[in-house]
Amino acid sequence: MTERHGLKFTTENRVSTRLVPHLSTLIVARLSAVPILELQHLVIQEVEENPCLEIESWDPPQIDIIEETMKETPEITPDENELLPTWPRGIISNNEDNEDLEPEAPPIGFWDRVEAQLEVNFARDKRRYPIARAIIDSLDERGRLSVAVEIIARRLGVDVDEVEKVRQFILREFDPPGIAAVNLRETLLVQLEQRNLTDSLLYKAISEHWDEAKRGLREYIAKVSPNNEEKEDNMKLLESLYLFPTTVYEHESIAYIYPEVIFKERDGRIVVELVRGMYPLLAINSYYASLLDDPNVDKKTKRFIKEKLDRARIYIEALASRRRNIAMIAEFIALNQEDFLLGRSKYLKPITQLEAAERLGMSESTLSRIVRGKYAETPVGIFELKFFFSRGVMKNGMVVSKERMIDRMLQIIESEDKANPLSDEKIASILRKEGYKISRRTVVKYRQQLGIPSSKARKKTK
Repeated sequence: MTERHGLKFTTENRVSTRLVPHLSTLIVARLSAVPILELQHLVIQEVEENPCLEIESWDPPQIDIIEETMKETPEITPDENELLPTWPRGIISNNEDNEDLEPEAPPIGFWDRVEAQLEVNFARDKRRYPIARAIIDSLDERGRLSVAVEIIARRLGVDVDEVEKVRQFILREFDPPGIAAVNLRETLLVQLEQRNLTDSLLYKAISEHWDEAKRGLREYIAKVSPNNEEKEDNMKLLESLYLFPTTVYEHESIAYIYPEVIFKERDGRIVVELVRGMYPLLAINSYYASLLDDPNVDKKTKRFIKEKLDRARIYIEALASRRRNIAMIAEFIALNQEDFLLGRSKYLKPITQLEAAERLGMSESTLSRIVRGKYAETPVGIFELKFFFSRGVMKNGMVVSKERMIDRMLQIIESEDKANPLSDEKIASILRKEGYKISRRTVVKYRQQLGIPSSKARKKTK
């Protein structure tokens, strides 16, 4: 059951402001980027600090229903910055790509991260989801696997190799890396592998000389380092590693995922619902606004009020802009990913963020800010909005989903002669003959992500 409690915000009247463009860009970018829980905090903080803002109403949560999804590609809609009418086009967007304007998402506790990633990566896979669920349920308080893979396989009645493939995916692809590791050695190695540090002295010590190195990694590194510089580098690298995945987020406050968008099935179509009640309805404080016309108020006070009033107006419009853009993107997703949302296809259509941004009339960086950290509840699970935009791969001159290509790669491996398994180059060659534009290196990458051993390790003698 998804919690939808929160604060209410709506706005009816569009307002104009005369804030300096840099400040407006900061506010628009920040409110577009932050997830809902951080947005709640920012809104309340702004009301407390700005006397020209007040909470007009704070009603229970509501849902705005968009009755039908778009029947065709939407008309070009102005960028979020173009909805602030005071400045000429181009001024605000000059700084739009500045990463400094995009704050980090608020901290989410370890177990909430794991649950969210479980849904995002496995909810649409009916066969692998129970396996992933069983693995997550078998983690101990440190994030390590507490039971043997063989036991999980026996409980579920599936092949041990299949459970291990899912575990390897969780181990390497979940955040932080190392979840479901079976021991400390694996936890350390996967961190170094994810950072492409397999050539480091530390990696070789852990992977090749663990029996000796585990008695004291610092002492071992000091002993085998050829010089002080390499010793220092590997000591710093060792200090950057964590022993257990749970320690990465253990000092962060626990947060929850609150979907701002709900996709529902109605008469064989997807209906988009926007959750309101996540932040309050804001209004301009009329008393402070009236002081600007009061002849008894000194110039310094009026200047202060004018600055706060301008900020209040831009804040109200930025919140409205955020909501409009989320609604527009949600409608775009509903139109273009309806088969996936209805469970008719396990594949997303390969639509990139750039392609979506161009079709929606906004910059790619603007769309990226909006979809990051915002979640949707769907008939097939809870997903971050950015999940619906894929890089895709080329096949016969057309873009197809990466998942479709990976599934085909799995079919090739599963049907191979176990006594003479296919090399990565051979798999890539087969895929290329079928029209996929793929290299051997890419096959290796996906094979490792899925936890599939090399052809040499897959070979089975009779």
